[in-house]
Amino acid sequence: MKTEFVKSDIKLTIGLLVSNRIKYIRQVMEALKPLLEAVPCELIAVDTKGAEGDGSIDVVREYTDQIYPFAWCNDFAAARNVTLEHARGEWYMYLDDDEVFDDVQELIDFFLSGEYKNYGAGYYGVKNHKADGSENMAVVGRMVRRTKDTRFVGRVHEHFNQVFEPFKSFSCYVHHYGYCFENEDENKAHQNRNVTLLQQEISENGYTPRMCAQLMQELLSRKETIEEGFRFFEECIDTITKQYGVNDSCTQWMLVASVRCFYMLDKYDDMLLQAEKITQGYELNQVAQLALAGVVIAASAPRGNVSAILNYAPMYYNAWN
Repeated sequence: MKTEFVKSDIKLTIGLLVSNRIKYIRQVMEALKPLLEAVPCELIAVDTKGAEGDGSIDVVREYTDQIYPFAWCNDFAAARNVTLEHARGEWYMYLDDDEVFDDVQELIDFFLSGEYKNYGAGYYGVKNHKADGSENMAVVGRMVRRTKDTRFVGRVHEHFNQVFEPFKSFSCYVHHYGYCFENEDENKAHQNRNVTLLQQEISENGYTPRMCAQLMQELLSRKETIEEGFRFFEECIDTITKQYGVNDSCTQWMLVASVRCFYMLDKYDDMLLQAEKITQGYELNQVAQLALAGVVIAASAPRGNVSAILNYAPMYYNAWN
C-alpha cells in the first residue's frame, strides 16, 4: 500500500522540548532563526517545567507563540508527541534546548530547492561536548517526512515509530551541550534517570536490541558502572541474538562495546580475550569490524604488542576499504 504523506503549505515543523537551559536557549533559538525566516515552517515548543522554569520558555516565546504546557511524567516520547499532535508541516524535525545548529543553510536549501520531495527521512550530525573539553560526533535521524500516524516511542532516547527511505544525509550538525555536567553528582543523576527509565522499558517490553544497547551505553558512560554494563551485556546478548539475529546495528554496537569495556577499564589481557571471543563467535559487519579492530590496535600500540596489531590490522584495513 502506498504511504500517504502529509501535504501542507508548511514544509517543516520543528518540535522543541524546553526545560531549564537558560545558559544555551538563546543560542539555540538564534541558530534556528535563519531557517524559520527562510522556509515555510513552524516552531512548536513544549514547556516541561512550568512554574519551576528558569526563564528559558520566556526566551522561546520571543520566537513562537505555539507553546504548550506538559506535566512531566518521566516520558520523553509523551512530551514530544504533544508537538506532533499540533504539527502541520510535511516534514518534522525535533530538537532539544541544549542543541545549537552550527549552520542551517543546508536545511534551507533542502526545502527551497524542492529536494525534500525525494526523501523520507534526514540524518545530521551531533557534536557532543563534555565538561573536560573533549567531544565526539554522532549521526542521528531527527527528521522525518510525516504521515498522520507518525509518533514517538520510548520513555528515554525516544525515536520515531516509522521512518521511510530513502534517507538524506546532511553534513550539517548541532553542538550538543547536555553532557557538560558541572560536577560528578549532576552526571550521576543524569545517568540514574536514564538507567531507571530504560530498565522500566525493558521490564515491560523485554530485551530488544535498541533498548539493551541504550542501557549498556548509559552504564558505560561512567567508570563506576562499566563493569555493570558488561554484566548486563552477558545477561542479554544470547536472548537478543537468538530472537533478533546478530545483524541489527544495535546488536553489532553491543558486541564491540563489550570489548571496549575492558579497554576503558585498562584490562588489556581481558580485552584481547573478549575481542577473540567476539570475532570467533559472531559475524560482524564491516563497521563493527573496523571499530573492534580499532580498539585493539589503539590499546596494543602503546604496549608494543606487534603480534596483536598485525593480527587485527587486516580486519581494520579491509573494513576501511
